[in-house]
Amino acid sequence: MDITIISRPDIFPGEELAIRLLLDNGADYIHIRKPDLKSGSVAALLDKIPEKYYDRLILNGNFELLADYNLGGAHLNRRNPAPPAGFKGTVGYSCHSLEELMLRRDEMDYCLLSPIYDSISKSGYASAFSHHILADAAAKGIIDSKVIALGGITPQRVTAVKSYNFGGFAVLGYIWDSPTLDVIKDKIELLRKYADR
Repeated sequence: MDITIISRPDIFPGEELAIRLLLDNGADYIHIRKPDLKSGSVAALLDKIPEKYYDRLILNGNFELLADYNLGGAHLNRRNPAPPAGFKGTVGYSCHSLEELMLRRDEMDYCLLSPIYDSISKSGYASAFSHHILADAAAKGIIDSKVIALGGITPQRVTAVKSYNFGGFAVLGYIWDSPTLDVIKDKIELLRKYADR
């Protein structure tokens, strides 16, 4: 299973080190999601990350930077519904219902579906899907390798996520509530262990 880490919305000291650590120790992709920051701030972060990681970085907004950096993809949502003209990288979309997923999935390289469990990072953002709904969607092929689970993912929930046929999962709160790089490293290694079982 692929593991995607979604960045914190702010830029913090040493973030480029955390991104490298995550990619070196089990994360497949990092979504650079900074919805309230101008492109110059995001570019300053990208400049600190070695180019060898760029194909594993996905921009969630600030799409004007895609022309200047050879990044792996663009992630779309209601705020940013289309990639820049001529963009050739991976394109994904955030979905919040099975209906939206069915509408978007065939035109995208992948779709995020959330919240699968109660969010760790957004207080009050409760799961939108019961076990029965997810199992039924998996049986019908609505959830498959192109669909990435997001929302409340912890190592203990990875086995359940696999059982619903998700192609991977994305994590925000579980990783970024960690105070140090050592703890972040331990957490991504544990997620990778569960993902590879």
